[in-house]
Amino acid sequence: MPFEVEMELSEQNSRNNLIAFLWHAVFLALTVSLVEVNTVVPALLLKLGASSFLLGLFTTITLGGASFAQLFFAGVLLNRPRKKGALLLGINLRVGALFGLALTFAWSDRLGSTTTLVILFLLIALFSLSGAFANISFTDLLGKSIRKERRKTFFTAKQIINSAGLLVSTLVARTILKSVDFPGNSVVLFSLAGILLLVASLGFWRLREVEGEGRRRSFFSFVRQIPGEIRRNPNLKRYLGIMNTLGVGMGVPPFLVLYAREHFQLTAEVVGNILFFITFGLLVAGLFLFKFAARFNYRELLFAALGLQLATLLGAVLLHGSATASLFVFTLAGMFLATYRMAIGGLLLEISTMENRTVYAGIAGAGSILPLIAPLAAGAVLPFVSFLPLLVVVVVVVTASGFLIRGIECRPLK
Repeated sequence: MPFEVEMELSEQNSRNNLIAFLWHAVFLALTVSLVEVNTVVPALLLKLGASSFLLGLFTTITLGGASFAQLFFAGVLLNRPRKKGALLLGINLRVGALFGLALTFAWSDRLGSTTTLVILFLLIALFSLSGAFANISFTDLLGKSIRKERRKTFFTAKQIINSAGLLVSTLVARTILKSVDFPGNSVVLFSLAGILLLVASLGFWRLREVEGEGRRRSFFSFVRQIPGEIRRNPNLKRYLGIMNTLGVGMGVPPFLVLYAREHFQLTAEVVGNILFFITFGLLVAGLFLFKFAARFNYRELLFAALGLQLATLLGAVLLHGSATASLFVFTLAGMFLATYRMAIGGLLLEISTMENRTVYAGIAGAGSILPLIAPLAAGAVLPFVSFLPLLVVVVVVVTASGFLIRGIECRPLK
C-alpha cells in the first residue's frame, strides 16, 4: 500500500495524527493572509483592470463554484476507503496553482492585461476546485484520525495557531505590499504562499489513516440519495437555507473593496490597511470564540453572525465617505467571516455522523446556490446601478436567515 493504513485508531496513532494536523494548521495559518481572497486578490485583480463582472466571477469561483464542486467530489471520494492520497493531491494542486499565479504576475507585462487575466482566472479556478477536493478528504480524515476526546485539544490549539499565524502573515503581507512595487509584490506573495503551503502538506505524509468503509456506489446513485437525506433531517434543510441566505454575506468583502475604490484610491498602503483591519476582525472574533465558545451553541453563533453582517452593510453605507472610518467596516466583515465559518462548519459536524459526513459535505456544497450566483449577478448589474440597491437586496436576503436559524436544534459547544 502507498500509505500506512490501520483498521482501528490507537491512542498512539491518534497523538501522531494530532501532531500532523497541527503541523498543517501552523503553516496554513501563515499562508492565509498572503493570498486573502476577500481583499488582497480582488485588489490585485482590480489593479490589472478587472471589471465588476470579473470581480463577481472571481467571487463566484472562489466561494460558490468550489462549494458546488464538492457534490461531484463527494460522490467520487465516497467509494474510497482511504482518502489520504486524495488530500495530498488536492493540496499539491493548490501549491502548483500558487506558483503558477506567481509566474503569471511576473510575466504580466509581456502577456498583456487580457491574457494575464484569463490565465489568472484559470489558475484561481484550479486553486479553488482543488481546495474543495481536498476539503472533502480533510473533513473525513479529521473525523476518523483523531480520537473524540482529543478533538477539543486540536480545535483549541488550532484557534490559537490561527490567531498567531494570521497576525504574522498579515504583517508580512502588509510589508510586502508597501515595500515592493506591483506586480513584484504579487510575485513575492504567491511564491511565499506556495512554499508555506507545500511545507504545510508535509505534516499529512506522516498521517496514519484508519481504514474506512468504501461504499461502492455510482455518482448518480449518490445524487439520488440526496433528497432522502434532506427529507430525513430537518436540521439539514435549515442548514441549507442558512447557507443560501446568511451565506450570501461571504461574498460581500470583495465588493466592499470595489466600493472603496469608488471613493478613494486603492494604493498599496490602503490595500495593506484593509487587509490588516479585516484580519483584526478575524482575530477579535476568533479569540472571543476561543475564550467563550463553550457558553454558546451554534444557533446563537449564527445569530451573532447575522448581527455582524447587518452591521457591516449598514457601516458600508454610513462610513463610505472616509477612508479611515471605512476601515472599521472591514473589521466588522472580518468578525462576521470568523463567526460564520466556525458556526456553519461546526453545525455540519453536529448534524452529521461518521457514516454520512462525506454525503453531507457534498450536499452542503451542492446546496449552496445563492452564494454561487449572487456575486456574478451583482458584478453584472453594478455598471448600471449604484451600490445602495444591491446592499438593500443583500440585507433582505441575510435577514431572512433569522427565521431558519431560530429553528435549528443544537447543543452547547462543549
